[in-house]
Amino acid sequence: MYAYRQMDQRIPVVRGRLPVTRQLARLPGRFDALLLRTDDFLADTLVNRIIKAGIRWVAKITRVTATAAKC
Repeated sequence: MYAYRQMDQRIPVVRGRLPVTRQLARLPGRFDALLLRTDDFLADTLVNRIIKAGIRWVAKITRVTATAAKC
């Protein structure tokens, strides 16, 4: 599962959306530091964290000798 996370960044190159009114209000006349809004595509979601924790738990209990003997 994947999700998008919206991030506000201050970087010297345009990558994403440039909110012009916010740029002019906070950094007037400065074009070396642009206030940008980007959407980053992430695999680190709550559902994936839960699945990963479950897999780690199962891997942990399969190393127990009594459980391994049942397999």
